[in-house]
Amino acid sequence: FKNSRTVRILNHQALLLLYFHGGMDAVIENLDKQIKAMPKTVAVVRLHDSGDFFKKWYILAWMEVIKANPGILFYAYTKSHPMFEDIDQPINFRLSCSYGGIWDDEIKDRPNAKIFPTLDDRLRADYEDGNESDMPAILGVHNIGLVYHGGRNLTEEQKTNLLE
Repeated sequence: FKNSRTVRILNHQALLLLYFHGGMDAVIENLDKQIKAMPKTVAVVRLHDSGDFFKKWYILAWMEVIKANPGILFYAYTKSHPMFEDIDQPINFRLSCSYGGIWDDEIKDRPNAKIFPTLDDRLRADYEDGNESDMPAILGVHNIGLVYHGGRNLTEEQKTNLLE
């Protein structure tokens, strides 16, 4: 969608400018300010409903913000999981590695999310339902399955790639 794409681009540019002009401290301060501006009743925050982690400094900034807000559970899906390798993740953070990226073979035994062409395929693979809500990711479920619900029919090649 054009409008949401524009917002994501502007947010990304704002983060880059913050980092360039103020470093990590400015990014952490800005992200933390946004979290603290939320209603006090917010108990769970999903990072990125679209998009992904793009730089290690960005991940480190979020880890500091998450640590500074222990009363909130944060969670995220990512295809950029190799950037998290040496990062201490706070106890109030859940990360699910998303299949469909260039580092799929490195996911191995980590909590993950995978898209399946059909419900039967998801059930056969013994993945929890991730279509109804994000509760499996919030709870730290290891294998989260989503059934493809796009607006077009998949080709046989696409079906095969979804299952790999």
